[in-house]
Amino acid sequence: MAAYQIMVTTRAKKDIKKFKHLKDNIKNELLKLEDNPKEKAKSLKGNFSSLHSYSFSINANNYRTAFYLDEEKKDCLLILVGTRQNFYKELNLRWQSVKNEIMDE
Repeated sequence: MAAYQIMVTTRAKKDIKKFKHLKDNIKNELLKLEDNPKEKAKSLKGNFSSLHSYSFSINANNYRTAFYLDEEKKDCLLILVGTRQNFYKELNLRWQSVKNEIMDE
């Protein structure tokens, strides 16, 4: 059984869908986070210090995801999946809204 449950925000689901022909490959990469996400990812800094980033390659193209780990619940919440282009700009926008939801729980 997996150590962490992968949770995906609605916007992250849309991110995955836009990579139509790579959707299954991306899902397989993201499922690798179930076992030990901290080992596979790096901790982000600054405004994103609560988040982690996991990078992977498919067909010589680089992708990354940003996620929040809830250590108590053992949840890995995917916030953004995409290419490096404008990744942190988009993450800044998304993290603001997701952070508010997480803190309200």
